[in-house]
Amino acid sequence: MPPDERMEWTTDEELEEAVARAVAFCCEDPVDLAVVESIFIANLSLRRAQAVTGIPKTTIARRRDVLKTRLSRTLGEEPSVQRRLFREADPQKPYP
Repeated sequence: MPPDERMEWTTDEELEEAVARAVAFCCEDPVDLAVVESIFIANLSLRRAQAVTGIPKTTIARRRDVLKTRLSRTLGEEPSVQRRLFREADPQKPYP
């Protein structure tokens, strides 16, 4: 692929910090953190997450659903996330 057609990946430290704060705020115990790490970050299946963490699949599924809602609400209030979601589209810059 020619260099002018490659996408440039950028790092938004403010956004990363917002996500880290949201995860810390939303995770009430080590099980919540294990669910975030195995399901949301590592993208494991419920069966694989159970094998890796030793937490029953049903617990992982219930916690996943609750955490998804909590994280969505918490991140929705973050200014850096709002800027990313609601900024006007700039056709020249596919990524902020």
